[in-house]
Amino acid sequence: MRQGCLLFVFAMCGVAARAQVRVSGEVVSDTNAPLDLASVTLVSSSGASAKFSAFTAPTGAFSIDLPAAGEYVVNAEHDGYFQLTGRHVTLSGGVNELRLVLTPLREVAQSVDVAASSTQIELDRATSHESMSGSDLLNIPYPTNQSLRNAMRVLPGLVQDNQGSIHLNGGAENQVLYTLDGFNVADPLTGNFDSRISVEAIQSMQVLSGAFSAEYGKGSAGVLEVNTKLGDDRLRYSATNFIPGLTSEKGLHIGSWTPRLNFSGPIRKGRAWFSDSLTAQYDDTVIRELPRGQDSSTS
Repeated sequence: MRQGCLLFVFAMCGVAARAQVRVSGEVVSDTNAPLDLASVTLVSSSGASAKFSAFTAPTGAFSIDLPAAGEYVVNAEHDGYFQLTGRHVTLSGGVNELRLVLTPLREVAQSVDVAASSTQIELDRATSHESMSGSDLLNIPYPTNQSLRNAMRVLPGLVQDNQGSIHLNGGAENQVLYTLDGFNVADPLTGNFDSRISVEAIQSMQVLSGAFSAEYGKGSAGVLEVNTKLGDDRLRYSATNFIPGLTSEKGLHIGSWTPRLNFSGPIRKGRAWFSDSLTAQYDDTVIRELPRGQDSSTS
């Protein structure tokens, strides 16, 4: 009887040893910047259909407990970055360290994925999260000028009134927390969003609604988070609307003009990078019915 108990205890210890498999790591960009709310999924290569997933913290760290050691396939994704798929790893008992690097989208690509809707609730995600990449912002047909304030209207839950004020989830403009790369850029007196940011400089823009963590401070209506592009080891530049258009309304003159320029590259390869953007706007409105000298307004 005693021998049988000892065998049972040894068997239970063996099961516990096999179950103590943990994957801890981080998800970063190609410039070693941590990626928040990146999705990491592990699937066993043994044919089991179970998936194990987690979202990264603001520091880019994640941790997943697995039932057994062996061969696994790792997938990772984040808005505005290329997906990491089909990476095979061998996990042993104990704690396994894993570092995943995602590359930002540099070119416009289109794909269509058709899949059934999932009823699974992601408990790791405490807020409603809607985002848009910088390449999508550049393809928006703008009714007036191509500014960031006009581009915000395409995000769910965000509207713009006839005076140009922004309203998120029905709140006033000064009830929203506006961040640029983690820094509060709202007007310190009014709380409104008065910053002018070039659309060319944006890597991603996202709206958070619901319960917020301490890093966002206060923002009763929601959080509007703008992330700018980072330089890399290649020299890149872009210029949009750099040649002004002419109009013949009561004489030949320059009409509305919004030039934009983006320039990025390495300061020291593999160490430091830079990214600069310039945007300008020129408007000349002509009223045909007014006398000459009083028929135009320039800003």
